[in-house]
Amino acid sequence: MWCESFNGSPYASYNYTDLSFKIIFNNDTTDYIKIPLMSLMRNSETSTTPRCNILVLEMIPNQQQQYYITLGTAFFQSFFTQFYYDKQNSNNTMVLALSKSALNTTYLGNK
Repeated sequence: MWCESFNGSPYASYNYTDLSFKIIFNNDTTDYIKIPLMSLMRNSETSTTPRCNILVLEMIPNQQQQYYITLGTAFFQSFFTQFYYDKQNSNNTMVLALSKSALNTTYLGNK
């Protein structure tokens, strides 16, 4: 089935609009981002059979990489990111902001 089947509209079979991933930074549970599952869903371009792909990949169990996440293009369609490099202190900084194309349930802040 196509991804539109999950958007909660009157013609949709399911409503996944309230499902999201929550990412907490620095063990501070009040500082987090929320990424709606719908923003990570894409219709298959290689199949003639209706198919909705979720752009989340499983990391290899028992490997060092299982303790990290990789954020890809679907994430960066919801968030605008600026990277700063301080040459004097050799310090990298990343600043996130909601993009104009983010779904309305996307969240960045501390509630």
